[in-house]
Amino acid sequence: MKKNKTAIFLLILIILNTITIIYLANFRYYVFYENYYKKQFEQNNIYSKLPQADLALNNLFLFFNGKDNIDNDFFNENERSHLQDVKELINKVIVIFYFLVFSEILLVFLLYHLAKKRFKKHIKFVLLYSGSIILITSIIFYLFSNNFNNLFIIFHEIFFPQGNWLFPANSNLINLFPQTFFYSFFYKLMLNSFITSMIIFTIGLLLFSEEK
Repeated sequence: MKKNKTAIFLLILIILNTITIIYLANFRYYVFYENYYKKQFEQNNIYSKLPQADLALNNLFLFFNGKDNIDNDFFNENERSHLQDVKELINKVIVIFYFLVFSEILLVFLLYHLAKKRFKKHIKFVLLYSGSIILITSIIFYLFSNNFNNLFIIFHEIFFPQGNWLFPANSNLINLFPQTFFYSFFYKLMLNSFITSMIIFTIGLLLFSEEK
């Protein structure tokens, strides 16, 4: 009885871990996907306002990877302060991502040794439940994006309480990354997470159908 309760507890942790890992994996992919940024620059006519956009982007990637300082000529002091906070947030997210991946491996290992006979069935449940939860939450998050301006403000108030994220309209940082950029980023994140969840949910269904 105690083993069953422990197995269920591990199963719940694995499902929650899987959900978070999928969202964070997609975030990590897009936050360092240089071609995505350049496509957004083209779609938002950034190059007409800032011909040096690619140089600024390259400088940011080097800065986020700890290989360079922020360009003082392009970004002002307030912008550099905010970008430092952004870098710290990204680093924290990546650390959490790798921690969750490691813990996922450990939890699956423990579940296997605790419930070898039911392990395959447990994994099918992980695929089905995590896939279905991501499907639902992705749709909910996307519906919230209909009021993206408020969502954008709430996000910044939570993760940047120091309040250094407000800039004038002529700011280089605002011109480089207008709100439409972040809406597109959010949309891509939800879409990719939705597609990933469809794949793992389908795999779970197929594995269950094999039993019949």
